[in-house]
Amino acid sequence: MIRLEKLRFSYAADFTLEIERLELEQGTKAAITGSSGCGKTTFIKLLAGILKPDSGKIFLDDLELTTYSESELQDLRIVKAGLVFQEFELLDYLTVLDNVTLPLRINPVLKYRKESQHRAKELLNSVGLGEKYRRYPNKLSQGERQRVAICRALIATPGILLCDEPTANLDARNRDIILQIIFDYCEAENATLVMVTHDREILNSFDREIDLQQFNSSQTKTSYE
Repeated sequence: MIRLEKLRFSYAADFTLEIERLELEQGTKAAITGSSGCGKTTFIKLLAGILKPDSGKIFLDDLELTTYSESELQDLRIVKAGLVFQEFELLDYLTVLDNVTLPLRINPVLKYRKESQHRAKELLNSVGLGEKYRRYPNKLSQGERQRVAICRALIATPGILLCDEPTANLDARNRDIILQIIFDYCEAENATLVMVTHDREILNSFDREIDLQQFNSSQTKTSYE
């Protein structure tokens, strides 16, 4: 579950995002739309605790993000919310398998066990990369790298997925593969999905569309993203 109350975030004098109230029940699939620069990436970063609001509250389940320190938020992101961005943000000096299991290695709340590699290999196999777990990211195609990034986001079985245009740089075939992986996971785990997208063709796959430009109660129209 995600809940926002009286949220306000501003960037200098150029941009203000204000949301009086927003609630997404567990298992909801929400598409975040709106023109370029209306704050969609900012919105995802606020939900992830990467940015802190000027005022208001953000809840992931019963946890209020604004009460946590930065180090606590880093741990919370891995446990509660899987993040998938346009940029794959994989480490080229780690193998595919090590990239996927990295969250388990760096988070003190989670424990890296022998079974962790088995879980990672299962995820990679489910996205068609089971034979490539020893390779390095720079030896993979764009679509394959994004699939690795998704496996990394899912390794801790989060109840929330936050995605910022995860298919923006992919061809139609890879777009459909990535979306199917994400939707299948959300159905299987009853996970909440918040995805920024400019692709009008896929909106029917979501339970709800939130046009951020219309949802923003601020009168400031200058854009920032």
